[in-house]
Amino acid sequence: LHRVSRKIDEGEILYQKSVAITDSDDIWSLTDTLRAVSTAMSLELFDFISLQNALPPSRPQAGTPSVAPRRTPDDGLIDWSWPSRRIFNLVRALRPPLPPAFWITEDSIKLGVVDCRLSDQDEKPSDMDGWRQADTGDGTVYVLEALTSDMD
Repeated sequence: LHRVSRKIDEGEILYQKSVAITDSDDIWSLTDTLRAVSTAMSLELFDFISLQNALPPSRPQAGTPSVAPRRTPDDGLIDWSWPSRRIFNLVRALRPPLPPAFWITEDSIKLGVVDCRLSDQDEKPSDMDGWRQADTGDGTVYVLEALTSDMD
């Protein structure tokens, strides 16, 4: 939590907590975790203010503030020359109901990647049909694809 300032994300920090992000997390599990942590921190801040009749000591933010660019439809396009971890992270960041990460076949078919596993993390999934091995810039991943549209 931070003070509001005239510039985006430059206010002094009042409370800050770290959360662990594991390979089983995706955008929605991380959203739930961050929502719970920020709610708890807000309640702690309100308790502090009510007991002390003041804000807690703050500290300046470190580094240069950054703003995420506006998303475009091509942000989900997978480049198979990327490292496996980057592809894995893209797929888990774009879970339904968001448009999935995707790639376009040589036949101009757009295939969405609805799940991805790192080859060093899991053996080839045997519990589901449709998984295939895909070569990446530094190894392989296993992907579960779904037809999203023809790219005529």
